[in-house]
Amino acid sequence: KYTGTLDTLSKIVRIEGFRVLWSGLTPALCASIPTVIIYFTSYMKAKQLLGYNERSPNPILPVIAGACSRIVAVTAVSPFELIRTKMQSEKVPNRQLFHLFRTSLAEEGPRVLWKGLLPTIWRDIPFSMIYWFNYETFRAYAVRSNRTVDAYTTFFCGALAGSIAATLTTPADVVKTFRQIELGRSKYSSVDGCNCSSKRINQSTRTLSILLHILQVEGPKGLFAGLVPRLLKVAPACAIMITSFETLRTFFQRMNAASF
Repeated sequence: KYTGTLDTLSKIVRIEGFRVLWSGLTPALCASIPTVIIYFTSYMKAKQLLGYNERSPNPILPVIAGACSRIVAVTAVSPFELIRTKMQSEKVPNRQLFHLFRTSLAEEGPRVLWKGLLPTIWRDIPFSMIYWFNYETFRAYAVRSNRTVDAYTTFFCGALAGSIAATLTTPADVVKTFRQIELGRSKYSSVDGCNCSSKRINQSTRTLSILLHILQVEGPKGLFAGLVPRLLKVAPACAIMITSFETLRTFFQRMNAASF
């Protein structure tokens, strides 16, 4: 049993070793790299097409652009997200993991690779809308205040916007993780090893049913399980990604301007 974030971290390291904290890194990179490329490119293009101007911002435009770009990115990399979740949640050997997916594909068809896509969209679309609304609002405020929007300002805006979005979308993340973990569990895991939610909900249960069941069994706090480690991951990740993106974009814009 785990009593908190630090307790969980210490027990995982003590029992399984320090390296296990990077379990699922390869599929995570396979998902993260194309996600960021598709996501940021789509967002900036959508924002440009919508005519967004940060000196006289329309707060609805980043919301629309964020939602559209996230749908494209999430759908494209959902299979990698599924593999990453399985590798991190259960120490399934690569050969067994391959057999699991091959069997699941034979039984359920290609759609099994997008298992958990709906709750992922429930999580990521609101996350993206909330994140970009807050980030663009904070950034526009800095611009209107005639402040220099440097890397530090961008980092702070990204971290704060990411924290707000992560907190509000944690329930959808809990449901998404549960559905993806359930893939193949009946074949490779003992029912006795599952928690009460796993025993009483099978793989075909719909997202809303899982949400209501968690709420009934564990109460509201069950919907926010893992909030602290999620914030510890999401806040710096959002800050680093947006700071890197804005810094590199400014750098290449200056290079292009200097070449003409």
